[in-house]
Amino acid sequence: MSCPSTPRSESDATQANRGVTAQGERCRPAADYSAKPDAEEDADPDASELAAANAKLNKNLQELTQTYRELEDVVSTAEATFLFVDFELKLQRFTRNAIELFGLRDRDRGRPVAMLSDKLNYPDLERDAVQVLREAKPLQTEVHGFNGRWYLVRLKPDFIDADRADGVVVSFVDITDRKQAEVSTYHARRFAEKILESLQQPIIVLSPDLRIKSANPAFYRSFNYRKENTEGKSILTIGNGRWDCPKFRELLERVLPENESFDGFELTQDFGPLGQRTLELGFRRLDSEQLILLAVHDITLDRQVDGLRQRETSLVHEVEVRQRLQEMASAVLQSGTMSEMFGYVLDASMELTGAECSTLQIVTEDDDLELVAQRGFDPAALGGHTSAEAGSPCMRAYHTRQRVMIEDVRHEESFESHRDLIEQMGFRALQATPLIGRSGKLLGVLCTHNRKPRKLSRRDEYVLDLLALEIADLCEWLKTEKRLRQSETRLRAQSEQLLANDRQKNQFLALLGHELRNPLTVMRNSIQTLVNEEHAFTSHPRISEALALLERQSRHMTHLVNDLLDITRINNGKVVLKRERVSLPRCLEEVVAAHRATINNRQLKFAVSQPQSPIYLDADVARLFQVLDNLLTNAIKFTQPGGSIQVDLGCMDGTAEIRVKDTGIGIPPESLETLFDPFTQVDNSLACHGLGLGLSLVRSLVSLHGGDIRAHSEGEDRGSEFIIHWPMHKRQAEAVADAAPPALHRHATARPQRILVVDDIPDIADSFARLLEVAGHEVIVAYNAEQGLDLARQHQPTVAFLDMIMPETDGLELARQLRHYFSPRDLTLVVVSGYGQSQDIDKARAAGFDHHLLKPIEVQQVYTLLDSLTTGFHRPH
Repeated sequence: MSCPSTPRSESDATQANRGVTAQGERCRPAADYSAKPDAEEDADPDASELAAANAKLNKNLQELTQTYRELEDVVSTAEATFLFVDFELKLQRFTRNAIELFGLRDRDRGRPVAMLSDKLNYPDLERDAVQVLREAKPLQTEVHGFNGRWYLVRLKPDFIDADRADGVVVSFVDITDRKQAEVSTYHARRFAEKILESLQQPIIVLSPDLRIKSANPAFYRSFNYRKENTEGKSILTIGNGRWDCPKFRELLERVLPENESFDGFELTQDFGPLGQRTLELGFRRLDSEQLILLAVHDITLDRQVDGLRQRETSLVHEVEVRQRLQEMASAVLQSGTMSEMFGYVLDASMELTGAECSTLQIVTEDDDLELVAQRGFDPAALGGHTSAEAGSPCMRAYHTRQRVMIEDVRHEESFESHRDLIEQMGFRALQATPLIGRSGKLLGVLCTHNRKPRKLSRRDEYVLDLLALEIADLCEWLKTEKRLRQSETRLRAQSEQLLANDRQKNQFLALLGHELRNPLTVMRNSIQTLVNEEHAFTSHPRISEALALLERQSRHMTHLVNDLLDITRINNGKVVLKRERVSLPRCLEEVVAAHRATINNRQLKFAVSQPQSPIYLDADVARLFQVLDNLLTNAIKFTQPGGSIQVDLGCMDGTAEIRVKDTGIGIPPESLETLFDPFTQVDNSLACHGLGLGLSLVRSLVSLHGGDIRAHSEGEDRGSEFIIHWPMHKRQAEAVADAAPPALHRHATARPQRILVVDDIPDIADSFARLLEVAGHEVIVAYNAEQGLDLARQHQPTVAFLDMIMPETDGLELARQLRHYFSPRDLTLVVVSGYGQSQDIDKARAAGFDHHLLKPIEVQQVYTLLDSLTTGFHRPH
């Protein structure tokens, strides 16, 4: 690099520059000839001139040296590193910070610049320097050094004259921070792009001139556009210009420039193959790049739903009007006098139209209008008027057979003669609707009045038309249909009473089932707790036998409770069968085992006959148990002590036959037809226990399986026989091991849980807690919802068993509150209820429960549920 004021000549400037280095050396001034003796100057005039020229040259050289020093200081303090390379690509000079970057020393001057390529990871340094010398044009590139930093490298030619260079000046600027910022910006941009790509909502980025810079896949997918045909084009031109509509253009050109953001703009437009769509648009300005972010939300379906809701509201209103009219008609038919009948009519008209007064005038035999009823008027103000005056709205409606509406009597010229009277009564608006029967005969006029000016709406007119038609029907058919309507009213009342009785019965059965299941739950939990206790007491054979007996009997009681509810379920079509291949003899064996003690106590002779080959039924095993259990219970109950019961099993032509015969009290012939009806018993004496549901349930369950049942008896005290035909399983011939009956067993969990038990009955909560603790779980017990919520937040359980029915706050509300604090992944919610109807299960799921268990809880079902959970908790050591 040449000093600014130094001439380019070999004799002076070049030699002067060679006296300067980047290590702090200064330009050495030429010899000072001004010190020669004056005698010599005087003696030789040429010498004097030479001395003067030399002094001037020396001064210029000193100025050049000072300038170079200043320039060197500036370069040395700069953040850039400079190298000076000559025409032969050899290093001539360098700044001080090159020592740190390249490790250069004074001895490196004159060495080829290519040696720096390996130190900087810039293998093309020499090639680029040659290009700069050859083309006499600067060159710039970015280099990633071995030290991990980035540098901006600029190569500039060092000119000898205007178009020829004799060297290269190479500068290195550390741009690591900038590169890192660029990388961060790039990743941030990519992150934002990924977010936009993952959004299901269409997003568009517009340039200031409304051209599409980019859009996410949801946009192209929603509108069937292709990226290559969309990007770079104006949004007003894409899709055959379907976005170019006045409202949208106004938003882009007027509203958007005045706002940084804008939401809730609705655009309804025809989008060709997509049909008419309603879009909700939102805008955001991106100030950094003056871009516009456009979010598109297709609310077409929402608007359609809104329309359906409005239609639904209109239909609901219509239903309400018709229901009110029906109530009016019923009230009219039940009224004792004509005055009461017409009073109901006017009450309904005022309620439905919002009128404050009303009158009803009926056509007399003289074809005149007679006032038969009024509401809201002071009788004194009417002045004894019982018929309509000529020219009044009522008479006009009567003669024209069309509705007459006066919005404001003060502005109605045709009403001038009646204005004073109406205003004196305090009314400003009125209407008169003719009552025309379905036969076309005019029957009367209905008038309504308002104290303020009013204009009828379409809804009002519709209501008045319905009301007028209903009143006309009542007037036209009152005499001929009154007796029929009275009879209908009585039948309706009886029907409603029967429905009410049926509802009460269902409620009673549900409540009874719930109340019976609570003590059963405590009993079964306690039994299973004793079974799971590893104690010498429970291991004793007699104790184990007693526990097994208690378990069988509690299960039998549970079946009896279920029988109470199954009748209602079957009648309502809510029983779903779980069919499988079931061994009939094995099932019968379990039923007999449950009744063995009763058979022995009553000293009954009991025998079972069955073929050698096994019999497999296509059945729901639980329902088959119920059928056999009820038949055997019935036989035992109606057979006197010392009698006999015979059960015969057989099969023929793909059907199994089950015969249960006893020597009991028998069945009277007249009772055979009603024997299977619910709540029916042959013996109605107080000595006969039961609700009379067993046989009705048996017939229903057998029919659901595609079978049939019939009863036979020779008469009273001659015993009875029940014969069932049940479809056999198609795989009857295959040898399959009988399924083992449910049995008591101890259980040790493989994954302990922290369990919260909430039940307002302490016996149920405590017995269930002990059962779970014996199985290895940690249990927290609460007796109300508030306490349960506090304990849950304090102990963080992994499973919660909540009773559905509790005072104050029930289990459903507690589940909703728990779901505010715990996700389904962190807390499994199990509802425990005595109510097992489908609507009860649906309510539990809606409240956030994951599982539904019916009281009394089957212990194995609880263990299976807990073992199925994939997470647990770790006990502290």
